[in-house]
Amino acid sequence: MPKYPMDFYFDLFEKGTFPTVVDNVFYSSDNSEMQRPQESPDTTMLDVNGLFYINHVPDYLDLKLKPGYRSRIFPLTKGFMADLSAYVDISDYLKANLKPRLRTAVKSNIRRLELSFNITYNVFYGEIGQGEYDSLVNCLYHFILRRFDELQEENARIDEWERFHQLFLPLIRQKKASLFVIYNDGKPINISLNYHYDKIFFYAIPGFDIDYSKFGLGHIMLYKQIEWCFQNNYKHFDMSMGDLDYKRQWCTNDYYFERYLIYRPTSIPELILAQTIVVSNKMKLYLKSKNIHLIYHRLLRFIKGIKPITKKETSPELRNTQAHTIPLESVDLRNYTLHQIDFKNEKYAFLLRHLYDYLFTQQLPINDLIVYEIQPYREYILYGPATKLKLILSAAQPLGH
Repeated sequence: MPKYPMDFYFDLFEKGTFPTVVDNVFYSSDNSEMQRPQESPDTTMLDVNGLFYINHVPDYLDLKLKPGYRSRIFPLTKGFMADLSAYVDISDYLKANLKPRLRTAVKSNIRRLELSFNITYNVFYGEIGQGEYDSLVNCLYHFILRRFDELQEENARIDEWERFHQLFLPLIRQKKASLFVIYNDGKPINISLNYHYDKIFFYAIPGFDIDYSKFGLGHIMLYKQIEWCFQNNYKHFDMSMGDLDYKRQWCTNDYYFERYLIYRPTSIPELILAQTIVVSNKMKLYLKSKNIHLIYHRLLRFIKGIKPITKKETSPELRNTQAHTIPLESVDLRNYTLHQIDFKNEKYAFLLRHLYDYLFTQQLPINDLIVYEIQPYREYILYGPATKLKLILSAAQPLGH
């Protein structure tokens, strides 16, 4: 089998290097040449002796190999991107690619977010202090943990978090990466870590505070970052692998990550082995198209006695999500004691998502919201000056205060 597999995509963004055998890289759309790395990695002849793979080459790039080498190409997995080169600005891009309903919703959500909260935006691209960087990356980590705990899903990024934490600071300072942050009153509520190379902006690790879910923070972050890309002359906004709804909604097209099998045609053994691998890969692709791989993995799990993945036990906070509202007019408050609360106090954190949902629906600034607790019950009155009063019934988790 081929030796010395290389990962083109992540080596390009994380190390700023081309594989040794690659002479030049071109953009497929217009055949323009990609900027070459300023420094080449230390290599030995082992890197270019014998067959080997270059993995994860996006098909919107074409690799020109050095003399004496040829390649056979196989698809690996699908990716998604926004090709910005055909559009003048963010408005032009949105009009051409987003469905009218989503386009309207994104603009409305930005307006509502900025109405309800003291929202500011910042991009760290070149300058950031160690303390601020650590704080933002730790915040992003907890955003992702909480979000995927709620979804009862795993996130592969978490297992590599220490590596990412060490990796991104120097890249940001070298303008090879960036941190985009949306703040409410100076507190981060949406963060995205991104890679940069040449004309490509790689939307890599996003996360947001799920208390603000109603406002569609993920879409707002995409809007702000693509707007920044137009302002800074980026050609590709790459959302990478993973077939998710938001990527399909925002992309101009999908693409394939490809595997390059590199060999020397002058070597008869390498040529024969390369042809054998080509036939083998074609057979694998055919079987995959018939979903044989799914049957194989199910059979393997059965043989090993591995049980299907079940729902995880969620945290107490996430179990505290059952709530509903009713018009205040239908509630008799004469026998209740009302107590105004400071809902920004940490002990009322379990209420925030419901309060923010209310702000979104009523299009209300947070400073105009008053919250009363109906004692001794865990029930709350939400009071806005120009809206109906509502009662929110909290979940059954004890308050602990």
